[in-house]
Amino acid sequence: MKVILVDAKYFGQFLKSTRKTLRLKVTDYAKMFGMTRRQIFKIENGKMLVPEGVLEKIITNGIAMILCKRRK
Repeated sequence: MKVILVDAKYFGQFLKSTRKTLRLKVTDYAKMFGMTRRQIFKIENGKMLVPEGVLEKIITNGIAMILCKRRK
């Protein structure tokens, strides 16, 4: 099994690009994950780690999106 290490800045940039691709406002994004706008900005800039509960929501929603695409 291979291990991939991802730092906070890389993950934050990924979330920011995802938010922009989905054309979501920061306030909507924050509401979706139960966070404040300030926390979202800190995560996107790599200054704060993503809380475990939020990370779980991101992974669960990502898997659901992949499964929906496969069924079409």
